[in-house]
Amino acid sequence: MKKKKVRLIIICIVAALVAASLITGICTGNYAASEAMTMNCDTTSKNSKQFLEKIGFSEDDFISKWSSSSERITYHSKKGNDLPINYICTQKNKYNNPTMILIHSLGFDYSVMYPLADSFLDKGYNVVMYDQRAHGNNNAETVTYGQLETAELESVVEYIQMCTDETCTIALLGQGTGADTAIHYASESANSKNIDFVILEDPYSNASDAVNSLVKQNSGIIPEELYISLRDKCMQSKYNFDVKSADFRVMASGISVPALVLNHKNSEKCSFTTSNNIYESVPGDKKTLVTFENSDYMTSFTDENEKYIQSVEEFIEKFMS
Repeated sequence: MKKKKVRLIIICIVAALVAASLITGICTGNYAASEAMTMNCDTTSKNSKQFLEKIGFSEDDFISKWSSSSERITYHSKKGNDLPINYICTQKNKYNNPTMILIHSLGFDYSVMYPLADSFLDKGYNVVMYDQRAHGNNNAETVTYGQLETAELESVVEYIQMCTDETCTIALLGQGTGADTAIHYASESANSKNIDFVILEDPYSNASDAVNSLVKQNSGIIPEELYISLRDKCMQSKYNFDVKSADFRVMASGISVPALVLNHKNSEKCSFTTSNNIYESVPGDKKTLVTFENSDYMTSFTDENEKYIQSVEEFIEKFMS
């Protein structure tokens, strides 16, 4: 009788441990999937402010400097969500100046691109910035790592074309996942006719690399491999998103416009290898690779400013003159 009782207790304990493990796994996977697929809009704006403060850039001075020629609109994207756009002309209503579309990375809003915007505006470019899905004031519910973001970019280009004539130069500059949105867009032949060149700063090779950039800060005490496995399963089941389906190397092979790839030798956020794979995938000889050795992800414009500006100017002069 005692043996049966002990056996029953052991079975109950094992069952409880298994159930606890399953519940923990499901909760962890759902949390990780939510972290990867949804962004807190207030947090993305806060992250941008903190980044600008860190590099010593005054957001207020930028807004004051360009307020008279800045147009803020909310455009209805092709996917039905509100798309906040900031359209700045170097001179008010001079829409036909060469136009740079600046695309921010995961976890920020478009204000993080102000330093680059200021530089291009000073050089006579018009600048268009917008909040990608689920960032800033964009009311989309989820991030899709280029899939639906591409449709938003199509809407942005569409709006610019409504304001300009067909002779206007339009180019893309994206950072991190913003670069991957640019790759996704430029890889489609119908879209490539609408742009003249792309600048890809720290692009990820695939969606897995982009999502995994969140792991170190979020996984805590759970082993990374287990955390990633649980997350990927829940991203598929809860959000119907296969993180392994978006391979930006394959997409980059469809780019037909000149491409400048900027990467960093020692970046932890986006490795040299992953961004170098994108450069290798772009076909033809209308491409340039520039590697920064004394700066990190998103900081090369400030930490190696002279090299950054020179690299961009030489690329544009080489392929657009």
